[in-house]
Amino acid sequence: MRIITADTADHFDLIEGLARRIVPDFYAPFFERATAEYLVESGHTAAALAAQAGKGDRHFLIEGEGRPVGYFSLAGEGERILLSHFYVLREYRGRGLGQLAMDFIHREVTAMGGRRIELYVLRENDAAVGLYRKNGFVVAEEVLTRLGNGAVLEDFLMRKEIEN
Repeated sequence: MRIITADTADHFDLIEGLARRIVPDFYAPFFERATAEYLVESGHTAAALAAQAGKGDRHFLIEGEGRPVGYFSLAGEGERILLSHFYVLREYRGRGLGQLAMDFIHREVTAMGGRRIELYVLRENDAAVGLYRKNGFVVAEEVLTRLGNGAVLEDFLMRKEIEN
């Protein structure tokens, strides 16, 4: 496995392609396909990723077996860093990539001078919540995230304090 910085138009195109495969499949047990597609269109397109990067967000591609199999983003500066867009193709889940990415994220946030990592995760997503708990995250709040298409996500805001 390798994690690379995704900071070019080609990288953003790769992430969008992954998002179009992963996000609807990933959220199928939790809500309608239209809501998953809305999530892709509102934050995972190449244009959206470029706009996020222009505001300082850092995107990363996860490679497995020499090809892109997942992605995530880190946003913010200073003490609080937000982890978002953390997705891996179904056929690569359960192979330890999530844990390797979490180790990378911890090192990266520490190098950035961050003292806290925060993320939003769907409450019903037991696998993701379990991965985050295993890595020292705790539930800070229960949050209702209202989407522009009228859907509501029941999220946890999870937080991990970093000791430098």
